Amino acid sequence: MKSTVALTVAVATLSAFAAGCGGGAESGSASPTSSAALAPSDPSSGTALAAATDTAASAPATTASAASAAANALTATGANTQGATAHALATSAVTDSSSIKTSSTAPTTTATSSTAQKSTTTTATGTTQTVQTTVAVLAATGQAQTSTGPTAKATSSSINQLNASEVVAADFTTLLSRIRTEYLGISAWQADAAIPSLTAIGEWTDVNYADRSVGEWKPMTHLERVRAMAIVYSTSTGKYSKSPAVKDGILRALRAWVLRNPESDNWWHNTIGVQSALMPILVLMDADLPSDLRSSLLATFVPLSSVPADRKTGQNLVWYATQAVVKGTLTHTSADVATGRDALRSTLAVTTSEGLQADLSFQQHGNQLYSGGYGLSYLVDMVHMANWLRGTAWAFANADMNVLSDFATVGIGPLVRGDWLDWGARGREMTRQDSTPKPTVLRDPIGSLLNLAPDRSTPLVTLLGRLLTSAAPTTTSTTGYWRSDFLAHQTPKGYFSVKMVSKRTIGTESGNGENLLGYWSPFGATFIVGGGNGNEYLGLQPVLDWSALPGTTAPEFVPSFTGYLRHSEERVALLSAASNGMASMQVNTQGLLAKKFWFVDGDMMVALGSDIRYSGTQRVRTTLNQTRWVGTANSSVGTLSSSTGNATQSNVKWLAHGGVGYILLDDKGAALNVNERRLTGSDPTTTAFAALASTAKPVQVATLAIDHGTGPQGASYAYAVVHGIAGASQLQAVARPKVLVNTASAQGAMSADGVRFAIAFHQPGQVTLSTGLALQADQAVAVLGQIVVTQVQLHSVDLAGNGGTITLRTLKDGQVVGQQTLIAPSNTQRTRQTPSSTLSLATTK
Repeated sequence: MKSTVALTVAVATLSAFAAGCGGGAESGSASPTSSAALAPSDPSSGTALAAATDTAASAPATTASAASAAANALTATGANTQGATAHALATSAVTDSSSIKTSSTAPTTTATSSTAQKSTTTTATGTTQTVQTTVAVLAATGQAQTSTGPTAKATSSSINQLNASEVVAADFTTLLSRIRTEYLGISAWQADAAIPSLTAIGEWTDVNYADRSVGEWKPMTHLERVRAMAIVYSTSTGKYSKSPAVKDGILRALRAWVLRNPESDNWWHNTIGVQSALMPILVLMDADLPSDLRSSLLATFVPLSSVPADRKTGQNLVWYATQAVVKGTLTHTSADVATGRDALRSTLAVTTSEGLQADLSFQQHGNQLYSGGYGLSYLVDMVHMANWLRGTAWAFANADMNVLSDFATVGIGPLVRGDWLDWGARGREMTRQDSTPKPTVLRDPIGSLLNLAPDRSTPLVTLLGRLLTSAAPTTTSTTGYWRSDFLAHQTPKGYFSVKMVSKRTIGTESGNGENLLGYWSPFGATFIVGGGNGNEYLGLQPVLDWSALPGTTAPEFVPSFTGYLRHSEERVALLSAASNGMASMQVNTQGLLAKKFWFVDGDMMVALGSDIRYSGTQRVRTTLNQTRWVGTANSSVGTLSSSTGNATQSNVKWLAHGGVGYILLDDKGAALNVNERRLTGSDPTTTAFAALASTAKPVQVATLAIDHGTGPQGASYAYAVVHGIAGASQLQAVARPKVLVNTASAQGAMSADGVRFAIAFHQPGQVTLSTGLALQADQAVAVLGQIVVTQVQLHSVDLAGNGGTITLRTLKDGQVVGQQTLIAPSNTQRTRQTPSSTLSLATTK
């Protein structure tokens, strides 16, 4: 009998819940942080979601050939130690998955986890490097169950009709055992200090039980400590194992909590946070709890039927559904487990409200991109629950797991580069200090999905290999999250992203002391990850100049805001093809007007700005990048080296720094400033970094920006950014792209080889593509195209955002040689990831 392989799902510590929670930033209350686990879906929703995206792979992994092909996706990384380790793991995982029988239910066997230390040695550039990779292996102890097997409980079609009499006791025993095993894996570091300091009345003198904070709610510390005590008491070994004194302390502390019944001014703490903290305690102490105390604690769980509709969405719904599953397991109430499971499955349906969008982005707190915050929490929790329920009467169908896998690989995977998960997809969480890089959090759920979703093994193995090794992708891809106004572009040499906000979306939010300076982040923030592989920006939040975020055009001040950040402009659009894309936005905020345009193609990004106007008195800058200084830069002005202090170069026409090249494409120059910055104890960006102020070393930050002067009226810029640049000679050898147009009426650029191009027609007009060849549009429209022999092939979308009839024409030497009229989808009506028709326009008569 073969064993299947997956990575175990880690449970987040309660502090992840306590760090921030929310009823919506509009009112200034907190919002849930990314945390631990969740689960479900719906076969019909899986079909709908798969149809909504044309990038999700579906290669069967139940054949040896498919398994081998999936494992080989990591071959390119095998040249280094980490890559070889990932390849070996992936090969093992996918090969063993051939023993999985695809059916309406997952394997029934209870799994145990073990940790294997793998160490390999390789030589890179003459230096022997030893890389330790710790892999948690989930070894299934039995064969996969099919829907016709002797232990099958129910098919997916009958699950909704289950009642207690149809569910055998073994399912509850299996479920409780899995939950208990997982909770025992939570860190219990607080126990040693908590046990002796507990008072006779079951409280701790250093806990402020009267606190009602909406953010870091102080009474939660009480439950964290009780949970730690419950873990060490329930562990089979150790000095506190089954200790009568510890048990007595746990019971005293729980009764004290019930008596006090502390409350927060944030509904999240009261209805999700407290219950999430109590679940491990109730599960681990189940048999040791007096019935009255057990009943009192279970009574705090919130029935799904009583949750207000505006709170029962996205990740919040997942947290409420988890309460139902755990409560049903503890009380052997099948209806509760089924209700929770059904609620979890419902979150995998495509929605235009909070949750999974048709482009596989994840929105929370309104139509706000949160794939790297709530969405990451959602993925972890959904996989978590799928592992709990596998092989029971409440197991998810294969289609459910396919939807979840597509979200992981298409919705989150493109946002990851090395240790970087794009700040633009994390809302106000972008200002938090991460104890663990977010991509690391992805490893366990992706590993588990290899068994839960064998149909998606190929993309899962590819993503897992990147996560285990921090390796770059081996191919170029562009992902346009058109429902969330976000563009991500990956190449083997680097990463670009563009974050925008329109009338249709919420750009970001602030509250609970987080992201107070993030106003400009959705107005074209362009993150550039290259040679640093994600370390370019990590930890810089407290020392950033937030008026000079990469890619933004902004005055030298940061407006304060609380709650949701909105934008009145409809003229924001993006398009993506397999390996290139474009984005365009009209900025209209704080007295600033600007038209901004990006074209990503291979290792290059072209950024254009036009019609920049500002009614205020501050100077206005367009920032090419603000990143960590890595010590040396080569520019048109000369070589700049600075290990300490500050340094400046003016009128820079090109720059090579940190593996990235910058080229000014007009006659303007940029200023390079290297500043040594130090954390202060009163950091206004986030409270999470203030404690580091006394010990943190100074940070050198490099800023490259174009100065548009005070109160500009009609300013412009044009520059290109290139990945994989080692120095001046390599940058100077780069073939430069062509700026087709950069005016108030249109913006556009073409690749250096004259084949691929993008244009934003802000109004009806005509743009020359090459000698004698022009493209004409009779309405405002964004186009992404390429010239192929006698055709111009185009993707397009109505730039005004309203949809309608648009006529595009090609002209040769002034004569119309091709014409097509189409009904362009509006920005809110697109139904595909590449959200438009492909047009072919003849370029010869």
